[in-house]
Amino acid sequence: MTIETDLSSIAKSLETIAAALSNRTTTLSPADATVIQVAPAPVAAAPAQVAQPITFAPAPVAAPTPAFFAPAPAAPVGPFADAKALMAYVMETYKALGPIKGAQIQTVLNNLSCANINDLKPEQYAQFHAAVESLKVAP
Repeated sequence: MTIETDLSSIAKSLETIAAALSNRTTTLSPADATVIQVAPAPVAAAPAQVAQPITFAPAPVAAPTPAFFAPAPAAPVGPFADAKALMAYVMETYKALGPIKGAQIQTVLNNLSCANINDLKPEQYAQFHAAVESLKVAP
């Protein structure tokens, strides 16, 4: 059998069922009816003591902290506040030292295991600053 013949068979069966249902009478004779008597359900006795609902106090609302009590900003690690300030310092120092001595800044970075200035971590800023300042003093 193919799907088409299966679908055709199903369609014919549905037509037969629909015809049988439409010809059916819905009236019942008293002999066909069965009387069912239902006993009323027993009523449960009310509990002797009713529990009182539990009430909760509202959670305290924290007042906003006034501006004069705001925590102080974190102190910068080392002589620079951020990477932008570090970059500005390096550029100024390079210009002041010139291209020959300024190229030694890369040596300082290499000694700190950094390939470029962006690899420098904030905890290394003070060490980097001290090494670069020593380049200014060295002949």
